[in-house]
Amino acid sequence: MDSLEALIGSDSVDWFLNEIFEHKMFHFSRKLDPCFDFSFRDFESVLSMPGVRPLLRVVNRQVADHDPKILSDNGHLCKPYLLSRFHDGSSIVINEIHRFHAGLMSFSSSLSELLGVSCVINAYLTPSESVALSPHFDSHDIFAIQIDGR
Repeated sequence: MDSLEALIGSDSVDWFLNEIFEHKMFHFSRKLDPCFDFSFRDFESVLSMPGVRPLLRVVNRQVADHDPKILSDNGHLCKPYLLSRFHDGSSIVINEIHRFHAGLMSFSSSLSELLGVSCVINAYLTPSESVALSPHFDSHDIFAIQIDGR
């Protein structure tokens, strides 16, 4: 299935490309067809991969945590510290997570090809009753996909 069809439904692709994309804001509220297989375990697995550190942020209401304790003495991510920040209400953010997951890479590439722009996927793991980002404005088009929760 085409990546854009998976996001907005097959009936809406032409309309989206002609009326919405790069023109105005629109909210699609629908159950997402499974176009890639990505889970919490995959998110956790990416945290252990080499090269993820420069793309990782710990954020709470748009305030990023630059605490050096995010790295352990051997230079790897300190998962206990990350989990403690998560349990304190902070989000764990991995920018460009598609670089570490084949399904997300395929999805991103397909969307990039169709839209003619570079598409990146950022993943946010946010505790319930918490907010990673305060309301804000992006100067570029985005799709925000919520996989779980409300």
